[in-house]
Amino acid sequence: MTAHRTFRRSYDSIQDIFEFTADAFARLRVDPALLRTIDLVVEELFTNMVKYSTMSDAAVRIDLTKVAGGVEVTLTDYDV
Repeated sequence: MTAHRTFRRSYDSIQDIFEFTADAFARLRVDPALLRTIDLVVEELFTNMVKYSTMSDAAVRIDLTKVAGGVEVTLTDYDV
C-alpha cells in the first residue's frame, strides 16, 4: 500500500509535507516511532531539491510505501 502526493518546490511546503507523512503513517499503519526520523530525512532531501534544483518549477512527488518493519520513501524531482 502506497500514499503519494506532490508538493510545490518551496521551503513553504515543509509543513504540508509533515502533515502528509503523519497522515500517511496513520493510514498505512506504519510504526509511529519512525515518523520523526522519516520527517528529518524527507525534509533534508526536499530542501536540497529546492536549494539546488533551481532550473525547475515542477512539483516534487513524495511516495510512502509500507514495507515489512517500516516504510520506504521515494522523492521524485522532475525536470532536472
